[in-house]
Amino acid sequence: SNTLIDMYAKCGDMKSSSQVFDEMRRRSNVVSWNSMINGYAKNGYAEDALKIFDSMRQAHIKPDEITFLGVLTACSHAGKVSDGQKVFEMMICQYGIEARVDHVACMVDLLGRWGY
Repeated sequence: SNTLIDMYAKCGDMKSSSQVFDEMRRRSNVVSWNSMINGYAKNGYAEDALKIFDSMRQAHIKPDEITFLGVLTACSHAGKVSDGQKVFEMMICQYGIEARVDHVACMVDLLGRWGY
């Protein structure tokens, strides 16, 4: 099912991706959630990516490095500078995830793209 979610997302078919995700939500894992977040982020649906991220946390699924990369990408593409900064801080302080080069690159893109 994770493969189907990812495939539909990579093809830009977020409706089908979302349907598969909803069908398996009770037995989902971080990979399922990451596929949805990254799919929304890369297909221009930043708000949906952020909503899924919030739902993930409410479901007590612990985000990982890939999760935060998707959320930061969504923030960057949508101009959500404040949200991006909060998410970056949350990643480090709340979840203890060390920022990798790609996380920092997302922050540079976010700030540079929106004139900071």
